[in-house]
Amino acid sequence: MQFTQPLPNTQNMTEQQFDAAMNLLFTELPAFAAYVEAAVQAFDLNAMNSTSSTSVAMALTQKTITVQTNKSYFPGQRITVARTSAPTTNMVCLVISYNPSTGALVFLPQELNGSGTFSDWSVSFYGAVPVMADNEITLVNNAGVGTTNTAIQRYGTVQKNTGGIWMSYSSSPTLGDSILIDKTGDYEVTRYGSSAAAGAYIGASRNSGGLSTSFITRMNTNMEEFILGSDTLGTTSAAFMSRTMRFNAGDVIRPHNNANSAETDNGYVSLFSVKRLGFI
Repeated sequence: MQFTQPLPNTQNMTEQQFDAAMNLLFTELPAFAAYVEAAVQAFDLNAMNSTSSTSVAMALTQKTITVQTNKSYFPGQRITVARTSAPTTNMVCLVISYNPSTGALVFLPQELNGSGTFSDWSVSFYGAVPVMADNEITLVNNAGVGTTNTAIQRYGTVQKNTGGIWMSYSSSPTLGDSILIDKTGDYEVTRYGSSAAAGAYIGASRNSGGLSTSFITRMNTNMEEFILGSDTLGTTSAAFMSRTMRFNAGDVIRPHNNANSAETDNGYVSLFSVKRLGFI
C-alpha cells in the first residue's frame, strides 16, 4: 500500500507546515487502516480452515477434495485433514495445489491415523515443526525358540521399547517373539546373530503361516512373507542384515530361524530390532 502523496519530512517545519502535514497524515490513515485489516485477515488461520464433503479413502496417495473458495492454502504447506465427526481419524498432509476460484485442494497424505472412506472432512493448518520419531523395539540375548512355533526365535532382554502407538511387542514361551504393527508406515527391520546349527539360516518374516517350518524352506515357497535373511551360517560365524520397507497395520513381524534351531551365544549378542522411520 502506498500513500496517495508522499508524507513530508517534519524536521525544520514551520507551525503552519506542520499542521498541513498532520492533516495529510490523518487523511491517509483510514485507507492505511483498511489495508492493514485486509493484511491481518489474509494471515488469519481461518483462511486455512475449511470443510469438505468429498468422499475419499484414507491412503498414502495423492488426493483431491473440494473445500470453500478463496482460502490461503499454498504448495508445501502442512495441513491436517480430519473427520469432522471423529477428529482422531485424520491424515497429516502436504498441500500440492489449491484453486481459490473452485476450491479444489490437492494434497499428499504423509501420515495416517485411522483407515476407511469418509466424506465429512475438516481441514486445518498443521503448524507443528516435524521432529524425528523415536519408535523402536530392540530385543537382545538368545532365549531359545518357541516350543510350538519352533522356528521363531525368543530373546531374553528388551533393550529398548519406545514403540508407542506404532507397534507392540509380544513374547511367549510357546509362540516365540513377535512385533505387531499397529499403524501403517515405513519401518526398518534389523537382525544380527548366528545359528546353533551348522549350515543354517536366520532371517525375519511377515505374517508367516509356517512358524515351525525352516526359514529357508518357507521363504522359497512363500516369498510374500520374506523380509530379510542370511546366507548359510556356521556356529562360529554371525550375520548382520537390515531392510527398510512399508508395513500395514496388523502385520506381524517375527525373527524366523531354521526349525528347532535357536541362535547361538558363541561370542555373539543376538539382536532383533524394528524401528519406525519418519516424524512424530
